[in-house]
Amino acid sequence: MTNEQKVKIICGEICDFHEISHDAIHKKTRKLEIVRPRQEAHYFAKELIKLSYREIGEMIGSKSHDTVMNSCKVITNLSEAYKSYADYIEEMRDLLYKELNKPLTIQEMIDLQKGIVCYDVYVDNIRIKKAINDIKLKELAVTNPKHDFIVKIFENGKFIEETNIKTIYDYD
Repeated sequence: MTNEQKVKIICGEICDFHEISHDAIHKKTRKLEIVRPRQEAHYFAKELIKLSYREIGEMIGSKSHDTVMNSCKVITNLSEAYKSYADYIEEMRDLLYKELNKPLTIQEMIDLQKGIVCYDVYVDNIRIKKAINDIKLKELAVTNPKHDFIVKIFENGKFIEETNIKTIYDYD
């Protein structure tokens, strides 16, 4: 997996947690609801992938190395000042470490290269499955017809829409 793909995973997980679109983290804005996730992405890219500040800035938000250094400092300071934030950072670090180090299937590797459509499946706002292709998603729908699944659809890492799985496959 390339560093760019690892950064994509970090940004994707952080954006999903904060419920912002995957492209929002790259936009030029000073809104705290976007800035804080971007700072977290900078922090984790430095900590988990060991990229230079310049490389991180180029990949996340087109920021300077000074901005990335400041992001890392802000996240460190917040973690030291607030136990609840430190707990969140530790949980996110564990999640990202697992995501970055799990073996990818051949299909997932191809999909990362192509930027194919991916589906996240939720029940009661809890992500239960990441379906990389339409066949896996349909299999989930058919084998669990009584469940009310919500599906968030992403293409090239960008949020497209949220819908009910019954709408996609037109069954009741």
